[in-house]
Amino acid sequence: MTKSFSVYGLAPAGFQFGSSLRYEYRSAKAFATAALSREPGYANYVLSYVAYYEKDARGAINRMVDSYKARFIPASTALALMNAQGWGIAKHPKDAESFFLRAISAGHIPATLMLCHFYMRGNRGFARRLLGTVLFPFAFLYVWITTRFLIFSVRTFRHFNIDSPPMFNEGALRA
Repeated sequence: MTKSFSVYGLAPAGFQFGSSLRYEYRSAKAFATAALSREPGYANYVLSYVAYYEKDARGAINRMVDSYKARFIPASTALALMNAQGWGIAKHPKDAESFFLRAISAGHIPATLMLCHFYMRGNRGFARRLLGTVLFPFAFLYVWITTRFLIFSVRTFRHFNIDSPPMFNEGALRA
């Protein structure tokens, strides 16, 4: 049985909200693979998270590097988090800091808050821990205001791992 796509290209025909998470990841992987030639930065970013879900660390890192090379702004922040947390690689705090600074200079607004949080964890010494603590309220205010007014901008884009069910599930649609 082949699946046809809906008129709007947003979901396969017969797609139901609240379907299994595995199906949603397969769909995201199919859509991102189809978009690789037109929008390689965002498509590789999505495929990196799909590889993360599939527990393929090398694939996730390679896709995120491809996204970064395609100049997708949030990819440098994601690479910084991978280096800081040591997911799939050894922890590299100095490289993480440089990726955070690159993201900030490219205009990724949540990177300022994440850099402050990174410094507050003490990964780069006591002086930077103090700097992160002092700058955190300003960074939080900066991110909050810009997210409020630039909500659909790529400069405020950030992927959050949410363990709760999606907003548009069957129960929400019936209400």
